[in-house]
Amino acid sequence: MDLILISNPDLLSRERDTVKTLFTEAKIDCFHLRKPEADLDPYRNVLNGVPVEFRNRVMLHQYHEDLAERFKVRGIHHRMDSDFNAEFQGVQSKAMHSIQEIKDNTFPYDYIFLSPVFDSISKTDYKSSFNLEELEAFLKSRKGGPKIIALGGITAETAKQAKKMGFDGVAVMGYVWQEIRLDKMIARYQEVREAIL
Repeated sequence: MDLILISNPDLLSRERDTVKTLFTEAKIDCFHLRKPEADLDPYRNVLNGVPVEFRNRVMLHQYHEDLAERFKVRGIHHRMDSDFNAEFQGVQSKAMHSIQEIKDNTFPYDYIFLSPVFDSISKTDYKSSFNLEELEAFLKSRKGGPKIIALGGITAETAKQAKKMGFDGVAVMGYVWQEIRLDKMIARYQEVREAIL
């Protein structure tokens, strides 16, 4: 089961050092760099903090054309205003918010975030509207297609539930970034990893 860490959406002090430590100590498998309000320079600055040997684990949410090739990242994540790029040679992902949206998708994304599966931790007013029994039935009946990654409200406990439901992975954000201390961030990431083994 895949485990993805999504960056804090805000620019943080000492973020380069934090991200570097998360890669080296927490052993992040996949990191989505998402900074919706960031200009190119601060976004690039965070990416520069990722050790070269780990850049093939990074997915860019912005500045695909400026940075993807230069930094040799794993791939690109498409926002709502963009779709699959057949010319891009890396991994591609997108977020969707309903079962129907997934069913209607015709693009060969490598994976799709489905959110919010559980009530969001980072956006307290972003509540799940999924019927979890229907969602589980859909996931278990699927035959092929992109991997489906649970996003929204992911903790160690909900990650276990997502695994039982049939998700291909989970993406964690608020559960890790709500911690201030780096050792606690690492511990929370590792709790989620242990929960889905």
